[in-house]
Amino acid sequence: MSNLIHRLRLSHKFGLLALLGALMLAPPMTYYLVDAEAELAYTRQEVAGLQPSAALLKLIRLTQQHRGLTATVLGGKAEAEGQRAERQREVDQALGEFAALAAGIEDPKFAEGWQQAQQQWKTLSAQVAQRQLAAPASFAGHSALVELQLDLHGRLVSHYGLDLDPEPVSYHLVIATMTQLPQLTEQLGKLRGSGSGILARGQATVADRAMLGGLSESARGEMHQLLTTLERALEHDPALRERMTGPIEQARAGVERTRETLRTELIEAEVLTLPSAEYFQATTKVIDQVFAVHGLASEALATALQDRTERLQRNEWLVIGLSVLMVGLCGLLARSIVRSILQATDDARRMAERIAAGDLSPEPLRTSEDELGRMMQAMEAMRLSLTEVVGTVRENAVSVAAASAQIAQGNIDLSSRTEQQAAALQQTAATMDQLGSTVSHNADHAREADGLAREASELASRGGQMVSQVVGTMGGISEASRKIGDIIGVIDSIAFQTNILALNAAVEAARAGEQGRGFAVVATEVRNLAQRSAEAAREIKALISASVERVEQGVSLVDQTGRSVGEVVASIRRVSDIVAQISAASAEQSTGVAQVGQAVTQMDRATQQNAALVEQSAAAAGTLKSQAEQLVDAVARFRVAA
Repeated sequence: MSNLIHRLRLSHKFGLLALLGALMLAPPMTYYLVDAEAELAYTRQEVAGLQPSAALLKLIRLTQQHRGLTATVLGGKAEAEGQRAERQREVDQALGEFAALAAGIEDPKFAEGWQQAQQQWKTLSAQVAQRQLAAPASFAGHSALVELQLDLHGRLVSHYGLDLDPEPVSYHLVIATMTQLPQLTEQLGKLRGSGSGILARGQATVADRAMLGGLSESARGEMHQLLTTLERALEHDPALRERMTGPIEQARAGVERTRETLRTELIEAEVLTLPSAEYFQATTKVIDQVFAVHGLASEALATALQDRTERLQRNEWLVIGLSVLMVGLCGLLARSIVRSILQATDDARRMAERIAAGDLSPEPLRTSEDELGRMMQAMEAMRLSLTEVVGTVRENAVSVAAASAQIAQGNIDLSSRTEQQAAALQQTAATMDQLGSTVSHNADHAREADGLAREASELASRGGQMVSQVVGTMGGISEASRKIGDIIGVIDSIAFQTNILALNAAVEAARAGEQGRGFAVVATEVRNLAQRSAEAAREIKALISASVERVEQGVSLVDQTGRSVGEVVASIRRVSDIVAQISAASAEQSTGVAQVGQAVTQMDRATQQNAALVEQSAAAAGTLKSQAEQLVDAVARFRVAA
């Protein structure tokens, strides 16, 4: 379900909400409309029952009048026959009118009772017209017929639901006009019919007087009930009370006059002197007054029912109209809300698309204080923050690109210089290899010279002992002196070459700068030793030359030989010591030169590694420059306000 909802657009979601609202509104609205329509139909049914009720009450009224006129005629007043016959025709006409209305009443018992009433009237009217009934039988027959008609009227009232009216005014009007008032008119009608018959005969029996007294009490009770019911109806309608108070009072007074007349002229009178026609007319007038009240009450009832029908219809249409209006207003409001939400979401979408496309330029925003407005404000704050970040990134990217370009150029220059330094170190390493070889040879020669010096020292020592043999061995000494001179020449040559190598090493150390400082110190020490060796060799050479001259002069200088030999021994010892020092220095020099060579070799490897690192750094700087340029290009796609 959630996946389906997530796939729907906002307009469709709001449409579903509207449909859900309509579905929620439909049950109570339907219930109200059904209930209102049922109440309206019930009221219309009541209104539909007013006409049949009025027609049947008219029939009852005419039947009652026919009963009274018949009693007068049968009592001996033949002059009333014309009125009776006229009333019979009116009853037949009213019967036909009601028969047309009764055809629409679908009630089997009512239909059965109506057929019985029609049959009774047909039989009764025929018998009265042919004078086949005595007055008591006619009165009883008419009363039975009216009683049947009243029962039919009660069933008719129930059929149309008038006796269950839901409102107080109309309910009491229905009870008064359709139940109590017909019963009152029936009691008055019986008083009129029986009294007219008794007055027409001119005498009244005890039973007649008792019957009239009972009917009078019944009329009084019915009148009291009618007044009570009308009072209950009128207390809810002041306007109706004002309109009906007069007629009701006239009817009440008329009933009381009738009862009083009945008491004085019939029940308590010893001689009946009141004319039957006068009594009939007076009683008929009272009944007419009662029916006048009935007419007003029936009119009020019809008005109340009609007003209720119109009110219910109006309320129903009002509710429907208000519902449609509310639905329409809700629809318009929902449409406005949906449009505002969709506009806000469209603005947010467009802003997001513009930001995604790199456009960070400002755009006028719709101002609102709801959640969507705050979201737009947050997105605007995000746009401003992105604008600031992009501006900063753009500036830094340009700076990084420029710096990376400088670093790349510097790395290229450093790589070139490092390659040159590596080449120079390679040459220095080669030179140091040669110098190490030369120093090694010098060390070997120094060791040989040291051996020779020791031998010379030994020879000199023995020479002191063989002074006597000096002359004999002078030639050998001369020969040895020449060899020593050659050796000293070699030593001098070694010292000279060592001095040259030390000078070259000093020059190379000076070129190496700080890294060749230690090597320069060693080269200086080697040079000093070489100079000392050269000076010693020159001194030895001078001594050997003097020795040779002295040997050549040996014969003449024999007396000085002892002293000279002693000096020679001392000098040879010094030479031996110097040669030993030269040998040790040469060994140290050889070791130092080897160490310098190793150091130079290591410097060469380090320089080559540095050159490789510089090349890698240059490549990395180039990559950084390329990435910085790409970053500048990437940031350049964002457009910000000028």
